[in-house]
Amino acid sequence: MIFAGTLACFLKSAGDAFQILLLSGAGSGAIYLLRWFWWRINAWTEIIAMPVATFVAIALVIIKNNTDIDLSYGAIDHNTMNLMIAVVATTITWIVTTFVTKPESEETLRKFYRQCQPGGPGWKKVIDEAVAEGDMIDGEEHGKAWEVPLEILCVFIGCIFVYCSLFSIGSFIYGNIAMGSTLGAIAAAAAIFLFKIWGKLHTHEQN
Repeated sequence: MIFAGTLACFLKSAGDAFQILLLSGAGSGAIYLLRWFWWRINAWTEIIAMPVATFVAIALVIIKNNTDIDLSYGAIDHNTMNLMIAVVATTITWIVTTFVTKPESEETLRKFYRQCQPGGPGWKKVIDEAVAEGDMIDGEEHGKAWEVPLEILCVFIGCIFVYCSLFSIGSFIYGNIAMGSTLGAIAAAAAIFLFKIWGKLHTHEQN
């Protein structure tokens, strides 16, 4: 509360708070996806990335509000440059952190794999070492098609469904029938796609 109250003194609007959330998320968001694609990411990767991303985001917003520094360059405006700086700074930090800290133990990695089935080429080393030791961490699922990319696609399509539905309703409320109908049709198509794909994934899990 003290930190939030102090920080609020340096912000000029609610939009600044949104900028901080956007910049911090853009810098660290990739880690939470890459965890499913690469075994080498560990707890320290996430622990270090979160405060660094937040610090960089706060610093950029405060610099924008309290100085005359203009980070725009050519066709890249100030806000876009802020986003690029946040992503690059946080990415460099978590990559360095990942390689200078110890990886998770084999026991932890195999337990995570059994529970979540991340799969893919980034987990091949863990799978091959386990199989070589006679530990079939896939169990009966060994050789099963990797479904994480399809599941991530479902998340993306789900976001399209939610936002198109919201803006469709808003368009109808404001009397924009054409826009509301178009967005509603997109939302309906997204919903149909989700039900079909999710049904296939659920069937695979039951099998």
